[in-house]
Amino acid sequence: MKKIKPDPEGLEKLIVPYEKILGYDRDAFLLVGDNVYADGESARAAGIDFLAVAESINVTRGFFLARGVPDSMIIDRYSDLPGFLGFS
Repeated sequence: MKKIKPDPEGLEKLIVPYEKILGYDRDAFLLVGDNVYADGESARAAGIDFLAVAESINVTRGFFLARGVPDSMIIDRYSDLPGFLGFS
């Protein structure tokens, strides 16, 4: 891999085999991260959903909301991920 986020190259290398071999659609993928630029823009460029994690002192729910991330796509801690996915 020669490019770094937010370039979607790394995500494409991960996603494309699942699409071609197993028939997954892009809506089956979710990028979970705490950086709206690197993670969020990378997900957008790859055509997949972004779930923002507002766990950092410097990155709050309000920070993500102000940058266009829907409230339904923000969790407060990485430990909230199982509940978000329905595994609670």
